Amino acid sequence: PEALAALLPYRRDEVFAVTSQIFFADTTRRREETGWSDFTIHGAQVRMFERDPEPDSMARGNLYPGGGSSLCRADVLRRYVADTACYSPFYYEDAEWGARAWMDGWEVLFCPLSRVHHQHRGTIRRYYEATEVERVIRRNATLFELRHAWTDLTPARAMSHALDNDGRTKAELLSPARTWGVFKQRLRSRRAQARGLRHADVATLKFYPPHIYPPHSTTRDRPRVLLITPFALFPPAHGGARRVTELVVRLQQRVDFVLLSDEAGLRRAESLPGFAHFYAVHLVEGRGDRAGERLTEWGERLRRHAHPRLTAEMQRLIALYQPDVVQCEFMELAGLAAHRGAARRRRDRPSWLLSLHDVYLDGGGSDALQRAAMREFDALVVASAEDQHLLSDLEATLIPNGAVDRIATYGASAPTPRVLFMGPFRYGPNRDGIAAFLHACWPSIRAAHPTCVIDILGGVESLGQDQTEPCLAQPGVNLVSAYVDPAPYLAGAALTINPQQGIRGSALKVIESLLAGRVCVSTEDGARGFCGEELPGLILVQAVPDMGQVVIGLLADHARRHALERPERARLQRHTWDAIAQSQLQLYQQLAPRHDR
Repeated sequence: PEALAALLPYRRDEVFAVTSQIFFADTTRRREETGWSDFTIHGAQVRMFERDPEPDSMARGNLYPGGGSSLCRADVLRRYVADTACYSPFYYEDAEWGARAWMDGWEVLFCPLSRVHHQHRGTIRRYYEATEVERVIRRNATLFELRHAWTDLTPARAMSHALDNDGRTKAELLSPARTWGVFKQRLRSRRAQARGLRHADVATLKFYPPHIYPPHSTTRDRPRVLLITPFALFPPAHGGARRVTELVVRLQQRVDFVLLSDEAGLRRAESLPGFAHFYAVHLVEGRGDRAGERLTEWGERLRRHAHPRLTAEMQRLIALYQPDVVQCEFMELAGLAAHRGAARRRRDRPSWLLSLHDVYLDGGGSDALQRAAMREFDALVVASAEDQHLLSDLEATLIPNGAVDRIATYGASAPTPRVLFMGPFRYGPNRDGIAAFLHACWPSIRAAHPTCVIDILGGVESLGQDQTEPCLAQPGVNLVSAYVDPAPYLAGAALTINPQQGIRGSALKVIESLLAGRVCVSTEDGARGFCGEELPGLILVQAVPDMGQVVIGLLADHARRHALERPERARLQRHTWDAIAQSQLQLYQQLAPRHDR
């Protein structure tokens, strides 16, 4: 009963089958069956195997449902069973069910929290000799590949492969009924592959947190958003990822978020807690970036980021989840709207939203291309009033950047001279800005305060750069080359800096510092989005070299620094993520006034 109870919450409308985690009744056996199914290609053969479950308890994509340890959607299963008599008497028929389900737009899940115990070949061994079992397995492995075309076998080589068997097996494979079935199913499989379906991604790139609805509920009483990002979100290694993460966390009880994210290769074990805030998570990889490459021409950037694998998975998920809103993050994904299709104006189709973390219009030759891409969307979001002004001819909703509310836990900065820069090097202006600051200002700051330390939260992209960049090797420079929670660094800092230049959007690090009760010394460019807010803790300078004397003075004058840094709730409350999430929710409700489909 406990095994079934763990499966029931995953009986979602879009799911064909859910499989339990298998343990052998004989605990001394090597654990070759686990329920989490996948495959490998060995020459002309498809070999099924079962993965070792990972330590977490999150449900995953599953290639196929094990026949004795799964719940399946009955009407669909009956149809599949009728078409898999060719595998009689046993094995590979359940692999066919899973392959067909994914082709037909269903999902198959593996639920590690559901635990069952299995007597290996407990039935088959009572009726068949071991040699016959192995013969049938080899025959059905060949039959599966002939039907599904997952290897590079040409038709001629496939025929040769079928003929390379004993007489009985050859006669069974080449019977008229089986060959006709091979032709029909192979055609279906080729069409699915042309649509972009990749069975090889099923087990490792799909994640399903526990379902929030009662079993078999079809109620859609809140908006469903397909959120698409070109960059990995977890752990949040840059400001854009932080923005998306903070809003999703605060809205997950009011909105169903389905995440489609590029950069699957950056997924780590520490990514999984972030996935738990989503209805489902689907990862892809395929942009084809090369190390050190920078794309500057917008036509190429739009084409590269809306690559075929991401586009195909987006279209599959729209059909599968029927979202109310398709939300593309960052201008780099604006090209996806070109794949909306001719049905874009039908009322039952989703609204399309482009969230512009940065607006790159600059009066140059690419402006027309960018504007044309933006006009494909039903709504635009910008993060600063300055960016909104750049889109004067396009209607855009201002939903600014914010920060975690730390006002209640404010403590005065210590007299220790410690400076903080929260600037992941993945974003070029962070790397360039701190290099300019260290060249122009750090020697004089260290001369005035010899024990001063600057913590630079550079993220994993900064790893090793203190060995190659002389400015990062100066005394007192502490480069943190990992994703870390900034809270303890904020608590230990006397003040923060933001030496960014020429940015768009706005910098989370500025408002994060102020809401934590730390003065932020920033260039005017770096304070974009907050310059007119009359925030006492924000000290502006025109250029990076001007920051040095300001920092020196604030480190020496504790009384003035404490007076400036004390957060005022009345001024800062509207800049908290809690307040900003409400603006995002209102936009969703406008775009999805009826979301009970």
